[in-house]
Amino acid sequence: MMQFSLPPTRVLDDDHLNATLAAVALHQQLVPEIRALAKTAAQSGEPILRPMAYHYDHVDEVVDQFLSGKNILAAPVLEEVQRFAGYCCRPAPGWIRTSEDTPAQQGSASR
Repeated sequence: MMQFSLPPTRVLDDDHLNATLAAVALHQQLVPEIRALAKTAAQSGEPILRPMAYHYDHVDEVVDQFLSGKNILAAPVLEEVQRFAGYCCRPAPGWIRTSEDTPAQQGSASR
């Protein structure tokens, strides 16, 4: 679920509105997976949000990105000038890119 206190069209400029609409579209695309994760978590107690090391070996030092389930990787931008978190894992078939200006890298999970 996404909730806004005010309609985004009333308070955002075009750039921020477009970014918000893109986030809403991505969220809508992921709803089936998010619901499945919630159902699994309710039944098994397995966490929805997971550290990288939950599924990948040798990435204990990765603390600035996480997984939602096994298939959704989130690498938040933590600094204003940062465009890429610096870690990556080999993309699985069907992975989607959420931003065209994010470098696509392949390989093991390392800096």
